[in-house]
This record gives sequence, structure tokens and C-alpha cells, in this order.
Amino acid sequence: MSREIDALIAEHVFNLNVMRREVVTIDGGLCGVDSLPWMPGVETPRRGVMTWVIPGGPGDYQELPRFSSTWEGMGRVVEAMHGRGWWCRITSPFSAKDGDLWWGGLTPHETTGWNGRPDHTGSGASAPEAVARAALAALRVPLPEGVTDER
Repeated sequence: MSREIDALIAEHVFNLNVMRREVVTIDGGLCGVDSLPWMPGVETPRRGVMTWVIPGGPGDYQELPRFSSTWEGMGRVVEAMHGRGWWCRITSPFSAKDGDLWWGGLTPHETTGWNGRPDHTGSGASAPEAVARAALAALRVPLPEGVTDER
């Protein structure tokens, strides 16, 4: 699943400031290479790994949660969307002809149109991916270039 979708979920569902930074791990925390102090006699790493991060944690940043690829992340998305007034439905693959796709759907609370078919849907190879795509569809957030919802 695309880390770009995780970044969109963090930004639009959780209102987090998402960044792509070059970081190194120091004392269990992610520190930006550009913020490392120079100390005489101490070799400080100047090359890190480019990754998606959010502010906080024991260092400057923490790793962007995996909202679209873990069940824990999916649970956070479902709870956040519920708190914003959305019902969620998740369906496992029905048959092999479905291509083993999971399906997620969201509909605003207390709408008269709820008849078992959510207003906004997404599909994916896993339940977390399907729910992430449905959440972005519900919030009318376009998918990043190169990431399609056609399956």
C-alpha cells in the first residue's frame, strides 16, 4: 500500500503535519539530519533515511503510522471517522471472482439514505487499504498521482 495514502489519512483524518524528512535514529528517537548539532570530538551521522514522519516522539519526529496496511491503523481511522459522524462497513472478499478484494464504506450518521450501501467506498487487497481509500473518498480527498482506485 502506498505511504502517500497514509500521509493523506494523517493530514485529512487526523489533522497531523506530515513531512518527508531525512532522519537518523538517535537514542530511540527519529532526529532530522538537518537539526543534528555539531559537537567537537563526536562523530554525528550526516546521512539518514528519507521517510514519512510526523512531529513528536522521543526525537524530533516519529514514523508516520501505517493507517492503510495494519489493522491497528485501520482501527484508528474507523474510530476517527466515527468521531466525525461517519458509519463504517467493512466486507471481506465474497468469492474468487471478486479478486480477493476487501471493501470499505462510509456514510454520514443518521442519514435516511443508509440502506446497507455506504455513500463512499474503497476497495483494496486488505481491509486497512479499503477503509483508508473509503475515508479519503468520504472526505473528498483525491488519491495521489499514480495511485488509482481502479481495481
